Amino acid sequence: MLSLKHDSSKPQKIYLLNYIKIVQVDFGDNFVVLLTNDGHVYVASDDYFWNTKKTFKLLTDINDNNDRFKMIACGTRDLLLLRKDGTVFKSTQTLNSNRIPLKCIELVEGLKNVKLIACGPDHYFALTNREKLYGQSHENDSKPKFFQFPRDSINSRIKDIAFGEYFSLFLLENGELYFCGKDLTNTDIYSSSKLVLGQVERIATTKYSKFALAYSKSSYYVWGKIYKHHWSSFTKLNAKFESFAAVVEKFTPSPLTFDNYDVEFIVGQQKQRILACKFYLKSVSEYFCKMLSGKWLEKDRIIIDSYSYDTYYSYLNKLHCGDKDSIKINANNIGEFTDLAHCYCDQELIGYCKNFIRNDLNEKTIQIYLPIISKYQFDEFNDKLRQITFENLKTLC
Repeated sequence: MLSLKHDSSKPQKIYLLNYIKIVQVDFGDNFVVLLTNDGHVYVASDDYFWNTKKTFKLLTDINDNNDRFKMIACGTRDLLLLRKDGTVFKSTQTLNSNRIPLKCIELVEGLKNVKLIACGPDHYFALTNREKLYGQSHENDSKPKFFQFPRDSINSRIKDIAFGEYFSLFLLENGELYFCGKDLTNTDIYSSSKLVLGQVERIATTKYSKFALAYSKSSYYVWGKIYKHHWSSFTKLNAKFESFAAVVEKFTPSPLTFDNYDVEFIVGQQKQRILACKFYLKSVSEYFCKMLSGKWLEKDRIIIDSYSYDTYYSYLNKLHCGDKDSIKINANNIGEFTDLAHCYCDQELIGYCKNFIRNDLNEKTIQIYLPIISKYQFDEFNDKLRQITFENLKTLC
């Protein structure tokens, strides 16, 4: 669908997306969707209905200055979009002027102030700012219906939603895990949610799977069918595993991968999301090792309000990818990067900041960098500061 020649030995560049910051990727049958940091949505497909012409196409009919998006979710054939103002859109099929069927994006009536969307193969859910959950089948044109949990859990917030082939999982903040849809062991359909496990920390499945995975109290649980193995209810696995992917690999010749993200950073005034892996951050950063083993140990959602999204995203990208080029320092963000480097005890980043200041420090920029040099006691700049001062005095004389 991208006109690339098959080569399984290495990743291939998609030059159209150079220098574009991608924050979310999802897919359905025959199409892939990307969400960028500036709220634009791109689609690529070999399906004629999308008409993307073998490349990533910007959805221009909804991507004007007033329609910027913060989340995407894909079903088997349909796409769901959450706009920054809490409005939801979905893809539908229409006819163009030549009576040829094409995909278009339309407003979902009856949904406002939504903060999270999630899609299964044939249904989706939307969670509002007031923690109200609404659901609808992709084939149903009626308005989304309010979905309520048992009265005992009514005051607990939803932590995560995961979709299997014909079922949904809802993990609440109190650790209760609810199931809705076709039972994994028979053909019964649950019209309401059913409590299946307690004290759960994380869940996983895929939209084309007939199994569900859960992590609780340092143990992994599995329910359903993986290859030739069956579990009639959530069953604790006695072996030690490092991830959900390792569990699946144990029971099937065709391993699956999952998003191994277990912490979400909410950054800046606009509360933008960055997903990361605790284990990896702890392995590459002394600061994260200390915080994620202490103050942040039990947290999977961390508020970062001291730094902007771009600065924090660049830093986490550097830690995850080892790419120092992701740190793009300029006169406007040097203060943030220097403060972050000192707070997080990152000597490499401190070195980047010092090199930038050293190369850009002159009589015109001294007012920008002098407060930073003084605050963080960069004494190695004293000689250059004296030289600039002497030259200015000489000029005045």
